[in-house]
Amino acid sequence: MQMEKKTLRDGIRKELIPPRPEEASAIRSRLMTLDCWRTARTIFTYHPLQNEVDLLPLLDEKGAKEWIFPRVNGEALSLHRWAPHAPWLKGAFDIREPDPEHWAEVGIETIDLALIPGLAFDRTGSRLGRGKGFYDRLLASEGFRALKIGIVTERFLLAEIPREPHDIGMDLVVTESALHITEGSGLDNGAERG
Repeated sequence: MQMEKKTLRDGIRKELIPPRPEEASAIRSRLMTLDCWRTARTIFTYHPLQNEVDLLPLLDEKGAKEWIFPRVNGEALSLHRWAPHAPWLKGAFDIREPDPEHWAEVGIETIDLALIPGLAFDRTGSRLGRGKGFYDRLLASEGFRALKIGIVTERFLLAEIPREPHDIGMDLVVTESALHITEGSGLDNGAERG
């Protein structure tokens, strides 16, 4: 199965293009209609790579939300609370990460909602990451209780992604044109559409 995922990853990487501004905007708007968005106080998100959906404009939205960003720390991700004007560092894999000198580290149990990037997702919530396993390890951590939302453009919502036992599925996948609530997530289609 690892070879199958590697082949799929390689094929997707050849097709990757940055999301169009209107796609990213539609995804952000769709997120803000969710009941789970309205009730969440602490949201885990990411600093986007060039080919990932940019969610950073959400930090400017009004509302009492606390934002948490990851930082690669060995084989794991440490979690840090965002503060306006806190500096970023270029970290592992050329990803912008919190500067641990200026961002407070927090525990995983503080997160209500987790917005997760990926190369691709499918409608069942399976995620194809970049192959390092950082997000799967984070989401499998003891104490993790947050709702997991996959963020991807429609062109990388695939019919099926192979899932290994250690792969952690999403509760919901959001694209610019639809919400895909996964079986067993406990979310109600009508309630979640807002």
